[in-house]
Order: sequence, then C-alpha cells, then structure tokens
Amino acid sequence: MKCAALSMAGRAAKAFLQHNLSTNMKRIIYTLPAILLLCGTTRAMSQEFYKVSAGTGTYTDLVDPVVVIGDPSQIVNEFSGYGITGPFAMEAFGQKLDFSKQPAPMIFAGGFIGIDVPAKQRLYVFDGFTSKLAWRDSTTSVSLTLEGNPGDQILKVQWKNMGLTGNPAGDFVNMQIWLRDKDNSYEVHVGPNHVTGKAGYFGNNGPAIGGFVSNYDFSVVDVALHLSGNPATPGVNLTPTSFYPIASTPPNGTVYRFAYVKPASVESDLAKMGAVSFRPNPCTDRSLIELPDALNGMRPTLTVHDLLGREMLRMNEVASGDYIDRGTLPAGVYYVTLHQGSRSYTGGTLVVSR
Repeated sequence: MKCAALSMAGRAAKAFLQHNLSTNMKRIIYTLPAILLLCGTTRAMSQEFYKVSAGTGTYTDLVDPVVVIGDPSQIVNEFSGYGITGPFAMEAFGQKLDFSKQPAPMIFAGGFIGIDVPAKQRLYVFDGFTSKLAWRDSTTSVSLTLEGNPGDQILKVQWKNMGLTGNPAGDFVNMQIWLRDKDNSYEVHVGPNHVTGKAGYFGNNGPAIGGFVSNYDFSVVDVALHLSGNPATPGVNLTPTSFYPIASTPPNGTVYRFAYVKPASVESDLAKMGAVSFRPNPCTDRSLIELPDALNGMRPTLTVHDLLGREMLRMNEVASGDYIDRGTLPAGVYYVTLHQGSRSYTGGTLVVSR
C-alpha cells in the first residue's frame, strides 16, 4: 500500500488535534466587568518566570493552517472560544501544561489563549493582542499550525484580518501567538493593522499583551505579566488584575518575546525523553517502532489517538524493534502517547496512508 504524500507543514498542521467543545462552551465565557474590574493578591512575582524583550521582524501568514474559527456564527463576541487538544506540552508560570488532556486549551476570538488546570482550579492565560476583536469579512479567521518535532515544536495561532467592535469599519488587526515547547517561551507577533479608534481596546489606548494566572471567575489573580507604556520599548506591569493595556497599537512587524526562566527544581520530561519514531512514516501496512533511549527496556504502553481525541489503538509492553500494525486504522494523522506507570509522555505523530 502506498503512503500518502503530505508536506511537512501540512502534516504538522493536520497533526494538531482540533475539535468543538460543547455548544455552551462557545457562549460568552467571561463577562466584561469580570475582565476589567476584579483583582486579587499576587502570590508570586511574574518576572521570576519570564524575561521580556521587544524587537522587530517580518510578519508572515501561516502556511496551510487549520482553521478553528472561520465564520461569523462562531464569534458571539471576543470571549467566544474553541477547544483544541494535541501532542504538545510546555511549562508556564511554574506549571506543566499538557495539551493532550481535557479540559483542552481554548483559543479565544479576542486574541488570547486560555489553558485550564483543574487540579489547581486555575486558568493560565496568554494574552496576544487582547481586544474586542470581531468578525470583519470573508477573509477573517482564527487558525493554527504545529511545526517541528516533539520536544522542539512551535504551536502558532493566528488571528487574521480581525475587526474591532465599536471602531470604524475600516479598522483591522492581524496577530499571532507562538508557544514553544523546547524552552517554554512564548512570542506575540504583530502583523498588518490599521486602528483609528479606541472602543476596541475596552476604552484604553492599546491592547493587553502578556499573560496571567487566575481562578475561573477572575476574582483572584495569582500572577500577572503585562506590557505597559510605549509599544516599541515597553515596561512590565505586574499589577494583579486580569487585564492591563499597552499605551498604543504596536506597529506591523513588532515581536514580543517572553523567554521562560525555568525554576531550577523543575525538569522537563519531554526535553529528556525525545520522541518515539516510526519507520516508515507516512506508513505502509505497518511501521517499525523506535523508542527514546530513556524508555528502552522499560516496556511502556503506547496509545494512538485520532483527530477527535479518541483512542484508536493500544499496545502494551512496547519495545524498540516492535511493529505497529495499521490494522483497521483509517487513513489520516494520529498522535501517539507513551505511558510508563503513572507518567505519560508525548510521543509524536503517525501518518497512515490510504
């Protein structure tokens, strides 16, 4: 059986799992007063986790992205969200975030990403260009790609040609958030924009860019990290609120990097492990399994999930040199997880041909 020919960019994008959450998750997630007014006591300093820098670069639209919001019916307002899961993990504000588990990260129409950590009853929020972003026309979309190999991947989420609620009809913005699993950093890339009004910025002069950790109703903010002042040479505001704006609209090509300062006591399993590999991949009827060196001799369990997050195949006590049989797996892209005792490791992707 011949293997399907997929480009590297196409495989990476399609490998990242996307799916709708229940209908009620697409409603207004948080009310505006909660976003603007509620605050709590800061329990940790955000600068302990990130070094912030501003620079310039060339903004490029994502190639062959997976669209998660593609029509106006999906945007009730800027707090409308779309759930995703997939083979990705990183650390933020001292917490390991595993995107393969539910509840999944939410991509919000308003220019931010929220990751739920039920064990802590907390939301970990990455603010990209957080504003009252809205549908503009048929070229408007929110999309994503996943590039690279496990342990060195970049999740790129793009808000394309978004309008701003309350602003003149000609106003628009483009923006991307990049999350890097290798070094746990994240970046905000500002694209072409034309902003002449302030209404889209919650009455302020600019968007919120940074991140914070909060409980579900935003009545307590544990840590906060937002840029402030001149967008070309911003300062950092650590005020424990869930929203803080920059002074004006950043120009096209601006790149903000939040470089993670890893606590010395925390070590990344993913960085140590590497990824399981398959040969061939894309596959024929079966593929040879090669485990990371750290798991050789440990006989882990291997699971295969489809793009709806369903477990399609499970192999117990796997070793390098074993084969994974396609069996009844339909053609498509699957993500693989390795399980050893109570611990799980992102294992990479498997492409099955027609």
